[in-house]
Amino acid sequence: MLLGRSVKFILFGLNFVCVIAAASAALAQDEYKNGCDPLNAYQCYEIAEAYASHSSDPIPFDLTRSAALADMARKAADEGCREGRTGDCIVLIDVTFGTIILPAAQIERQAEALKTLEATAGFGCIAGSPIECGLYQQILPNKLSIELAASHRTGRTPASIIEDFKTNTDLAQRMYRMVALQAIPGSRRQCENGDARVCGQLADLLRSTGDSAPFSELIDMYLKACIAGFQSDCDSAESLILSPRRSASDDQEVVASVQEQIAEVVSLCSRGHAPVCLIAEHVVEPSTSSRGYREKACDLGYALACRESGAKHFRRYRKTSSTDEMDQAIHYLTRACKLDDIYACHILEHARES
Repeated sequence: MLLGRSVKFILFGLNFVCVIAAASAALAQDEYKNGCDPLNAYQCYEIAEAYASHSSDPIPFDLTRSAALADMARKAADEGCREGRTGDCIVLIDVTFGTIILPAAQIERQAEALKTLEATAGFGCIAGSPIECGLYQQILPNKLSIELAASHRTGRTPASIIEDFKTNTDLAQRMYRMVALQAIPGSRRQCENGDARVCGQLADLLRSTGDSAPFSELIDMYLKACIAGFQSDCDSAESLILSPRRSASDDQEVVASVQEQIAEVVSLCSRGHAPVCLIAEHVVEPSTSSRGYREKACDLGYALACRESGAKHFRRYRKTSSTDEMDQAIHYLTRACKLDDIYACHILEHARES
C-alpha cells in the first residue's frame, strides 16, 4: 500500500541516521548478542520477527527471545511516538498489532498504544502533514478491531462500530488527499533546492494523488533521497525500475527509459554512492558483469550490503557445505556487525553455531 510506504520513508531514514550516529560509539558485538539497539526500534522489531519465523535461517525459531525483543521495540517505539517521531509510530503499530505475540495484557497495551498513535497522527494531520494523515489512515483498522473486541463491555453494536469506521475512513482519505495536494508545491521547491529528504516524500505524494509525473522523474527523486541515506527510498527506486520487467511490458519507450535509469544507477555506484550500488546489484540483468555491486557497497562501508553478502554466502553454504562459502559468510557478517548492524550480529551468532 503506497500510503504505508509513504509514511515509512521517515522510519528508514531515521534508522539510517541512528546507525551512523551509533558508529562513533563502536557498539560491541557481545553487548547486543541477546538484544538490540534500543535507539533503533525498527531493527529491534525486525530481529524479533526473525526469531518468530521458521524461515530465517540461521536464526532459530525462538518465541521467548522474539517476545523479549518485541517488547524492547514496543517500549522504544512508544517513547519515540509520544515525542512525535512518526517512524517510531509505525513500529508501534507493527509491534502492537502485528503477528508477534507479546506477553500478557495485550488488549490493554493495544488500547494504550492506540491513544498515543491517535494523538500524534491526529495533531500532525490537522497541522497539515500528509505523513501523519497517512499514519492516521493506518490506525483506523486497528481501532476497529479494538472497538469490536470491547463491544460487549461498551454496549455498542458491531454494526454501529463498523458504520463509524467506514465514515472515518472516508473522511481520512479525503483529508489525506487535500493535505497531500497542498503539500506538493512546497515539497517540490524544497526538493529542487537540494533537500534530498523531501524528494522521496514528494515522489510518494505524486504517486498517491495520481499525478502523471514521468517515470524517470520519480526514480530521480527516489535516488536523491536514497543517496542521502533513506533506505525505503532506495527500495522504491528499485521497485519502480523493476516494475516494467515484472509486468512484462513491451512498451519500447518504457523499456528505453528503464535502461537509461539502470545506466544512471551503475554510474552513481561507480561514483561511490554505496546505497545505489545495492540497487545496481538487484536491477542489472544477472550476468558476470552484474556481480560485485553488493560487495562494492560493503567495501564502501554500507552495513546492509555486508549483511546481504554474508547471508548470500551462508545460503550457498547450506546448499554446498563448502567451507569457503562459510568463511565468506563469516567475513561479511562480521564486517556488518562491526558496522553496528545488530541484525547481522544475530545472524553471525547462529551462523557460527551451524
